[in-house]
Amino acid sequence: MKGFTKIPNWLLDFHNDIDPAPFRVLCCIYRDTQGFHRPTYKIKISKLIKMSGVKGISRCFKILKDKGLIEYEHVSGKSNVITIKPMNSVNGLQNKAMKSVNRTDKLNEPHRLNELNGSRGAKENYKENLKKDLLFLEFKKKYPEDKFDGDVEAAWNSLSYKHQQLVIGVMQYQLTMWAEPNFIRKYIPKASNYLLKQLYLDDAVKKPYEDKLWREREAIERREYMQAADKNSASDEEKKAILSNWKNL
Repeated sequence: MKGFTKIPNWLLDFHNDIDPAPFRVLCCIYRDTQGFHRPTYKIKISKLIKMSGVKGISRCFKILKDKGLIEYEHVSGKSNVITIKPMNSVNGLQNKAMKSVNRTDKLNEPHRLNELNGSRGAKENYKENLKKDLLFLEFKKKYPEDKFDGDVEAAWNSLSYKHQQLVIGVMQYQLTMWAEPNFIRKYIPKASNYLLKQLYLDDAVKKPYEDKLWREREAIERREYMQAADKNSASDEEKKAILSNWKNL
């Protein structure tokens, strides 16, 4: 149909564990390939950035390739030849998706419990998204306000949940470094660059954070050991009985 782009139903009907940023990039790739009835096309990186609003295009390419959704070949520093993978070669994602939607339900049957807004799956997705949103708000609150740029949200969404947690964890040590008297404030990177370049993985901030986690785990294990030892120790009555028996020997 003119004015529309064909995107496979299974890709829209099933989550596929694709984060928002890579998924936006994939939709833009479909627009320039399948949208013009061509499986392969040379697409400029600048065009994809403009269409998707995502800066970390290279990272998204890798994620989509690892999932078997695309193949790409660098032509120059500014463009890539991108190929949409055939439907029957997408690492089992299509089959998994179709199993979840290809059912024999009758039209007059009520929605299944796992499809309702109040279902467990919907609630779990809501909770997961809420956690991610709260992490982003915490990052926004902690990162220097004058360095918080307009591209940061897309950069944040390109990170895994594990990395988002790590960013929040190391921020205490990162801000301490930036507050040192000999540090020149203009060298604090923009928030989007800080995320896309994964500066939070620097040992100077990551190692003290991991050391803190290790100390916390050690303290918990020590406390649990003491609680177990106290629980399993003899009561006062048992101690008296043991002493009494020992004296009678």
